[in-house]
Amino acid sequence: MPRFYIDLRGHFGMREDLTGTELPDAAAAEKAALRVAEELLNSWSGMLPSYYDEITIEVRGEDLHPIILIPYSEFVKYVELARSEKASSGDRVLFEPRTLPVGPPPASSDPWQS
Repeated sequence: MPRFYIDLRGHFGMREDLTGTELPDAAAAEKAALRVAEELLNSWSGMLPSYYDEITIEVRGEDLHPIILIPYSEFVKYVELARSEKASSGDRVLFEPRTLPVGPPPASSDPWQS
């Protein structure tokens, strides 16, 4: 089973997943990343949006290259949808995963490279 790594990027730098998780495919990795997003949003309830509004969740594959990027603006929409569906369906969440294609960024525009 392939291993996926779920990292957080933001103005604070990067919190890198060093161990990864074995998951069946990229769709399962995206679901795992969105569960991380929900946990983060729950823990940020008292923080100012300026602290977390630039955070991106990045999923890397076994070759350690990014395969999915989920910006804050997208994962907050997912979490809101999941919460409303939980409320209306007795905690059953219906989610259609989508993989965002990610290619290597141009060297000059990558703020994480030095």
